[in-house]
Amino acid sequence: MKLTGPVFTDEPPRSIGGDFLDMGAIGERLYGEVFPGLNNAARHIRPYAAICWIVDQVRRQAFAGGQGVEPEELVRRTRQGIWKMQLLLTWAATMDDLDGYPGKTRFSDDPDEVLLTREASGVGVSFFDAVWYRPSLVNGLRFLAGSSREATRDTFACRPPGLALAGAYEDLVVQLDPALAAWLADPERLHCTRQQLHALRPVLQLAAPSTGECTAFLQQFLGITSVPVGPGGAKRRCGVLLVMRVLAALEREGAICSVDTIRYTMSAGVTPGGVAILLDGVESAQAHWAALQVRSVQRLAAETLLALVDRHISIAEQDGLPRRADDIAMRIAAYLATPDARPVVTVGDRYREIKQHQGNNKLAHCAGHVAGIDLVCLEKIKSQLRGSIKNDTSAWAAAAEAAISSLVLCAVESDNLAAMAVAAPLLHWDAGRFSLAELSVLTTRHRESGLAEFASDLTRKFVIEQHLRTAIGRSARQHDGIDRFIFSQDRQGLTRIPHARRGTFADVGEPADILYHVLLMLENGGKLISQRPSDVTANQLRFVARFTLNEAGHALLAGQESVSFQRADTAIPPTIMPNAST
Repeated sequence: MKLTGPVFTDEPPRSIGGDFLDMGAIGERLYGEVFPGLNNAARHIRPYAAICWIVDQVRRQAFAGGQGVEPEELVRRTRQGIWKMQLLLTWAATMDDLDGYPGKTRFSDDPDEVLLTREASGVGVSFFDAVWYRPSLVNGLRFLAGSSREATRDTFACRPPGLALAGAYEDLVVQLDPALAAWLADPERLHCTRQQLHALRPVLQLAAPSTGECTAFLQQFLGITSVPVGPGGAKRRCGVLLVMRVLAALEREGAICSVDTIRYTMSAGVTPGGVAILLDGVESAQAHWAALQVRSVQRLAAETLLALVDRHISIAEQDGLPRRADDIAMRIAAYLATPDARPVVTVGDRYREIKQHQGNNKLAHCAGHVAGIDLVCLEKIKSQLRGSIKNDTSAWAAAAEAAISSLVLCAVESDNLAAMAVAAPLLHWDAGRFSLAELSVLTTRHRESGLAEFASDLTRKFVIEQHLRTAIGRSARQHDGIDRFIFSQDRQGLTRIPHARRGTFADVGEPADILYHVLLMLENGGKLISQRPSDVTANQLRFVARFTLNEAGHALLAGQESVSFQRADTAIPPTIMPNAST
């Protein structure tokens, strides 16, 4: 049958942010171990430089001549200055037709004049928003320091790396007409015409940072500074070094350097041609990355089962079928049932099949990466699971089978990772939220069970019950009256609560990851070149865009190899090479 739509239409306000099984936090934590300080919004260097510069200008003006300034006045000038700069950046990005930035629609009609304030612009989300550049500017890459005083908590000052970045931006500003440069630095002068914006383009274009900006940014991004870099900088340096080693190895092999190829070569530790990646000094980064990729497959598979549960509850409500948790779990398990004439495929059978494919590799998906074996190829599995559940039931059996088979693979990889000293603790990070360790225990307990029995138990405990726990816990913590359930429980069993906007069903999608943005930042810094297919969506680019090292990138990699093993608390002399394009 085809689903005809939701059963109910009236409901309390609803959160539709996803992560209904509470499996997302571990991914963010693992990303933070490989690329600390960067989020999945960062694309260009110039916003870092421009905001550091305006913050420094505001402070210089406020304390010029040794005179003091009232706290509320400093807060006001700081807010105005930052909003002025970020609205100018947004306007320039709109003129250049750059995607992926906040507030673009405000300038889509190409206005003649704009008042550069938050209130007048109508822009709600900005470059300095908590989901954009602010986290990495302040706590992540530590270009800015926020005030610790309550009266001035919305003011900032440049740390030494921020001053270096602001200085590089100042080198561009002084090339402007002096009157225009003075206008740009003044947080009180907020009217801007289109003619002024065109004159400011040399300091606002996001795609064209100067050599000085790139050098100052990359020294902090890569932890190559004249002061101790700390653990975050050291981890980030190792993560980026792993990326660059993979790029160089793929280039030598003549392989396609798509984001996905880079991603799974990092995870497998070998190229598609079977050549081992040099892991000396980056073992922890590679282990964390491998655990992250396995965990992301586990999440996709669990959310595939959740999407099936959502739809089967709806069918049960429409058709008057039993809808207790066990009833719904058994209907999902039925997709894995073995026909009477065939022997039952047990969890152990599938586990041994995967181990046979693994051979002498440390991880089973190494074999999938090199030989392209579907059962153990993370790239193919994730591609199959993404968006696999629609409202036509004809594909549901294949989706359920893929999800369960993928979870057995994740259990194999969990056991493989447990044998690695650096990776073993990662398996328990998400204890109580379907961790890899819990999956391994469940798989071991069901080693002699058929896949259908395994699917039923897993769906009930780690999909249905976990979703109910997650929704109840989040609602209790927030106390905001927002419903976070896809389904809840009543006297008859599970009952579906449709999404507020359109009555849509839960689906399976992979969150944006930070690797693509690391590559974008290296490209914007003049170290990579890219190829972006024109026939794919912006969302698909994070899988299929291609990146290769240019001459400056190879020089950077050579310089990094000479410093990559120094301690995190050791100062490292700058080794950034000029961009190939300059």
